[in-house]
Amino acid sequence: MKYFILLFVIICFAGCSKSTGVMSIGKDNYMISTDVSTEFYAPSDAVKKSIEEATLYCNSLDKDIFVENIQNTNNDNNISSNCTLIFQCVDKK
Repeated sequence: MKYFILLFVIICFAGCSKSTGVMSIGKDNYMISTDVSTEFYAPSDAVKKSIEEATLYCNSLDKDIFVENIQNTNNDNNISSNCTLIFQCVDKK
């Protein structure tokens, strides 16, 4: 139930952010890319939103997230920030 509440909160605040959603990029490897408007969010919020969505995805599989790579970039005018996150969902210990 708590995951549904968290998902609802994320959706409510998603108006100024865009996400590709979780995409499979190979066996047990996933990627998500998130853009946020720096008018409403700090540039680091792109990373936070990507990790939150990836964690929800892994939790839905009853697994934990393992982050392989994070790239966070700002556009030239500092109007938006983008995060590309590559991760795996691994068995819980």
